[in-house]
Amino acid sequence: MTMLAGCAASVIGASADDNVGGRVETGLQIASARLGHDIPYALYTPQSGLSQAGPLPVLYLLHGRDDNERAWLEWGKIATTLDRMIEEGAIQPMAVVMPMAANSWYVDDVRVTGGYGAFATALSEDFIPAIERRHGFASCGTARAIGGLSMGGYGALLQALTRPAMFRSVFSLSGSLFSDLDVDIQPRLPFYHRVLSGIYGEPFDVERFKSWTIFARLRAAPPEVAGLGVWLAAGDRDFSSIVTGTVRLHQELRERKIETHLRIDDGEHTWSLWSAAVQPALVWVSSRMRAQCNQPLPPRDPR
Repeated sequence: MTMLAGCAASVIGASADDNVGGRVETGLQIASARLGHDIPYALYTPQSGLSQAGPLPVLYLLHGRDDNERAWLEWGKIATTLDRMIEEGAIQPMAVVMPMAANSWYVDDVRVTGGYGAFATALSEDFIPAIERRHGFASCGTARAIGGLSMGGYGALLQALTRPAMFRSVFSLSGSLFSDLDVDIQPRLPFYHRVLSGIYGEPFDVERFKSWTIFARLRAAPPEVAGLGVWLAAGDRDFSSIVTGTVRLHQELRERKIETHLRIDDGEHTWSLWSAAVQPALVWVSSRMRAQCNQPLPPRDPR
């Protein structure tokens, strides 16, 4: 969980600030037929990209539990980081889209009423195509990346492993990479009942929960997963289950010969860790992004 419990944004309409480099817009919404309501989002567009010939590559940046679409802007200072890194040439100009997912865990909620709906499906099939049509961003896997922190790190990996042709690059910072092993699940059931809030049914459906773990999704991933690049990071004083899950995923990706990078940095499960850890992740993502969809990826890193 992140450290923003109870801090919900209250934004009406769109606002923009063009005085600090890139353009930041909040209060935006995309309609989702699958959810039956709009998905709010915030958008960063680099100043150098506003007049760029051709489409911008785009990063979908996901928030953590109890956060909202403004969390990366307000707490992670991501716009300032992007402005500086683009100006320094550390990363290429890219758009960053930050959707609001509430506490959906980025999965398809099992509840017919009173839940979050089929959010995983809505994100990939409603939200992302509509974003790219509306804003004219590049719309191919080599120009599209996804990443996030905590619950959002899990959500990013969930999308990338389920639909690897859509996202050729994914990063997870302190991702909530829950185990699919009974020996790990059973002692944590009270925790899952509390933080997952009925998403997997009442009573808690262990088998459904297992099917949505990152490890189950990796085993079931389509062949395109071979071309996916994965960046994993956690703090050395992070929650033990997060560190264990992150290291285990790195090892399983290596066994499947999928490009993976692992960093264990000095820090806890806080914004001070994530605002620093996102910077090398952005450099890596930028090195793999191609705004022109017919451009090849760089040679695969064997690490």
